[in-house]
Amino acid sequence: MYSISDIARLSGITAFTLRYYEKIGVLPKPRRQAERRPESGSTMTRICNLSGLFTD
Repeated sequence: MYSISDIARLSGITAFTLRYYEKIGVLPKPRRQAERRPESGSTMTRICNLSGLFTD
């Protein structure tokens, strides 16, 4: 399980942007457990793919 800051650091996408993507439906809303996000492998792959869209 990851905190949003962990996901932001690993992906290179800011926490603000991750929350925005959740809000508009690009990413699924997480089921939090004790302030952690039990993200699936497919969600983490999607986040990494999104970060790749904005890098050279």
